[in-house]
Amino acid sequence: MNELNGRNPTLDDVALQAGVSSATVSRFINNPAVVAAATAERIRAAITATGYIPNLLAGGLASSKSKMVAVLIPHLVDSMFNATIETMVAELSAAGMNVMLGLTGISTARTSELIRAALSRRV
Repeated sequence: MNELNGRNPTLDDVALQAGVSSATVSRFINNPAVVAAATAERIRAAITATGYIPNLLAGGLASSKSKMVAVLIPHLVDSMFNATIETMVAELSAAGMNVMLGLTGISTARTSELIRAALSRRV
């Protein structure tokens, strides 16, 4: 990751580099189709040049949507869930969502811990 003056690049850094407002960069990140093609290309180039990585947690807090789905299973080895998980990941990814996989073992305490962790992240 590139760092600007010893700090991580921000949305404002991308906006400055692309010659657009921070609001335009934010709109591009959340819904690229609403930004003109030439502007989108400048923003993409600025994101690459600065090494900017959007803070999806902050975006999720602002919108109350995390775009993350939690899947809890007991184990991976010879799991009957593998094909289902692969299909879920493919379908959710196509819909712009991500999957957080948690392995519970056979522990109800671990299951409860992972559920609390997911809920605390608004997953």
